[in-house]
Amino acid sequence: MASKGKSHTETTQISDLAFNVDGWALEDKMVGEERGSIINARCPSSSYLRLIQTINNSKTTSASLFRSTQSFTAAEIAPSSDHTVQYLIVGYALRSIDSKHDHHNLAYKSGELEPVGSRPPCNVIPWKEEAIPVLIVTPMACVERNYLKFFALMEPKNGLCTPYIIRQDKVFFRAEFRSTETTTNRRRRAWSMRISDAISKLRSPDIGMVGSSMAEMETVSVEGGGEEPEERGKGTCSSTEETELVSGLTSLSQDESTLQEIEGNAMAEAPSNSSIARALTEEKTTTLPSLSDTRQVSPLKDLTFSGRRPDIPIDWGLARKLQVRLLLRKAQLLEERESELAVKESALEARRIQLDFREKALQEQRIEAGVQEAIPPDTRKDGLNIHQNVPSQRKSELIKKMEVSLDKAKVATYDPFAKGVKRPRESDDDLEQEAGRVYSGCQNYSRD
Repeated sequence: MASKGKSHTETTQISDLAFNVDGWALEDKMVGEERGSIINARCPSSSYLRLIQTINNSKTTSASLFRSTQSFTAAEIAPSSDHTVQYLIVGYALRSIDSKHDHHNLAYKSGELEPVGSRPPCNVIPWKEEAIPVLIVTPMACVERNYLKFFALMEPKNGLCTPYIIRQDKVFFRAEFRSTETTTNRRRRAWSMRISDAISKLRSPDIGMVGSSMAEMETVSVEGGGEEPEERGKGTCSSTEETELVSGLTSLSQDESTLQEIEGNAMAEAPSNSSIARALTEEKTTTLPSLSDTRQVSPLKDLTFSGRRPDIPIDWGLARKLQVRLLLRKAQLLEERESELAVKESALEARRIQLDFREKALQEQRIEAGVQEAIPPDTRKDGLNIHQNVPSQRKSELIKKMEVSLDKAKVATYDPFAKGVKRPRESDDDLEQEAGRVYSGCQNYSRD
């Protein structure tokens, strides 16, 4: 029975039924110690699509996907460790993920104006003991008040399940997390806020985390006057992280005060003209550079040294190895350049052969045109028009076209190489001599 401080509408929530935001109801058979509140699980998965693919995969068996019993394992109720995450159980989900329950339940004749969970609909989904529904949880750490992520506990292995993210519309919420809002959008926000408030109460130091139930939360709430916790900002982290941060800051402040106290005692005990007092006074007045000053990048001129070089140890063996690697890379680039030039030279040679053939053809046309010029033109009269056959004129026009085309082909062939496409090759002898000098230097260094 709920406490007297609760409104009458909240007491009408049916405890043995779980509802989704669209008004569909599912029987809730987890009662007593089996109901639980906080359990351990593995790190969450962020892929809802992967959950769908896992369920629809015919090769996977139901035993490897779902929990076989509604009782919790020892690993789920054990104290939290670095390899597990604490979750709050908020409801259930059906094993078959479909869109059948994604719309408003028509069993409510009055539509969305009636609160969900105040009376059982006529189409309650039964609870199957041989195939219990999937537990739905939300992480206890870093909870945002107006936005929560819900996960389905799947794939039990070694006593722990893997959480897969699931939409809020697929979740059938328990009675303690429901309210009397009359629209679907308001229920989404209000039920998430109730879950966030429940997590805040369960974080209280008076309540043990793992294995705690909502009954213990209600007891602490009544003893504390039933006051609601203050609204938290977005991105609030867990109490463990807050405790570590506060303890770290406290230890830093204690260390600083201790150092100041020791420093003050030393200055008080030392004579005013002693070297210890002068040293402490000078050190106290010395200010360290700020973080912004130390993060500035030194300009290039500050990195150049003038005069005597600083005594920096240099690994000459490593330097010679790097130099050899640079030479090998240079030789590789030269070899690639040689192959490219060879390909271009072969293409140029083929182009030269084509130009030679075209020059021969042009020469033949010139000879033929010279022979035709010696033959007198043939004229004949046909009606009113006089047709004159002048082969020499046609040949001259053809020769001019061939000459222009040949000149263009020569320019297109030779100009790229004249402009620097074919650069002078680097001597292989110089490269071999340089590599030999480095190799001999490496041998001398190894003897030293």
